[in-house]
Amino acid sequence: MVAIIIVTFMLMGTGVWSAPGKLGASVFRFMAWLAFLYCLIEGARNTADCLSEEKRAGTLGLLFLTDLKGYDVVFGKMMATSLNSIYVLIAILPPLAIPMLLGGVTGGEFWRLVLVLMVTLFLSLAVGLFVSALSRDGQRAWTTAYLVLLLLALLAIPAALAPGFNAFTPTAAFLGLADLKYRANPDNYWASVLGIGLLSVFLFAAASYLLPRVWQERSIPAPIWARRLFTRATRTQDRERRRTGHRLLNLNPVAWAAERNASNPVYLWFVAGTICTASVTLMILEPGTKSVGQALLISAIVIHFLISVWLASDACHLFARARQSGSLELLLCTPVTVKEIIEGYWRALHRSFSGPVILLVATEIILCASYIYARGPSGIGPAEAFLLIGVVAVLIVLFFLDLHAVGRYGMWMGLKSRKAGVAVTKTVGFVLLLPLLATVPCFIGLIFFPIGLIVKDLIFINYAQDQLARRFRKVATEAAGLEAARLRPARLPPVLP
Repeated sequence: MVAIIIVTFMLMGTGVWSAPGKLGASVFRFMAWLAFLYCLIEGARNTADCLSEEKRAGTLGLLFLTDLKGYDVVFGKMMATSLNSIYVLIAILPPLAIPMLLGGVTGGEFWRLVLVLMVTLFLSLAVGLFVSALSRDGQRAWTTAYLVLLLLALLAIPAALAPGFNAFTPTAAFLGLADLKYRANPDNYWASVLGIGLLSVFLFAAASYLLPRVWQERSIPAPIWARRLFTRATRTQDRERRRTGHRLLNLNPVAWAAERNASNPVYLWFVAGTICTASVTLMILEPGTKSVGQALLISAIVIHFLISVWLASDACHLFARARQSGSLELLLCTPVTVKEIIEGYWRALHRSFSGPVILLVATEIILCASYIYARGPSGIGPAEAFLLIGVVAVLIVLFFLDLHAVGRYGMWMGLKSRKAGVAVTKTVGFVLLLPLLATVPCFIGLIFFPIGLIVKDLIFINYAQDQLARRFRKVATEAAGLEAARLRPARLPPVLP
């Protein structure tokens, strides 16, 4: 349905292009990118936590008590989790074929795209299964799977810069399916497709081989230097917790307990510091360059999105982990109010993300001022300078609102959903992706477009706060009852004498 709506809106702009062939090529490229990103993400979304969830529940060992092999379990999980994704991919193909009727797209390009989408989805499924076979924590499995896919996608950059280099990645195959590039060197396309297939089969075989051998919890002795480093870090973290523990206990005791389930701020500070250092270094090396300014602006948008996804993942996993450990049910039995519980978990998220986010925003403001100063009065006019300042200000405001929206709505979805992965997908899709696609055709112009995004964030924030305030206790107790019923052993029928 989404694909049909997008194609319909794009076909309504026929008068913008001078020829139907140009319109068909533009629609095909846009839809091809959306389908490619879907296949790259969808497989890992379904399989990254399928085996690790069985490990946490303690049911994976029961499967190996039977005559099932590792490939039986892995193949069965892949079929069970990927069937709907394959149906969706098949449903997207007819809208993708519509641009061929307008011209500008050949049948060869279409079928090469279909092949790339199929092998990309299979690779995404294989990466998710491989990571899930080695992991036990759901959030880490998701993060690792997406980082591996991101690395595979970025490996195509050398292939784009050097025509003689082949990265054997989905992105390289996708970029080489056009008629002009395919006719120039068809071996690169088929080598990339073959490389993707072989890599997928290897990951599938590795997951099948490793799963029966790594599903048990085993304590692997770490090297001496790693144990000393870990001991020092633990002591430093304990001192910090003791220093701030009394203050947190006085403000909100739930925040002190929830902070253990939030992301480690060290990772956030490392990511933010690396990004800020690279951006400042680039501005120092190429001050006032227009291409550098555009690259930094696009990078800021991408970084804002990734940080928002990170916060959404943490917000969705907070209540999921508390429900699994039983601490959420214990909190509901104490005199602590629902409002204090919600604000305690929100304070834990705020303490983890506030410092790195402020560092990123401050760096963006400094880079904007440095860019305007480096261009000088002769290089940039007052109107362009005010426009740049307005764009940066709007991006920062939207960044803060997006963080607030995904945090509040992610907490509600994490409480409501049985699986934290489903909650993350719904939060990112509903708050960040679908409203963005909906506001593009509805709000035309630079003024109404950010207003629509701001209104969207306010709606999600108010809705999540209202649902958490009114239905928190009911949803939490219902989820605890369902979890207990699922884990309760089935009663055997009485034996008649």
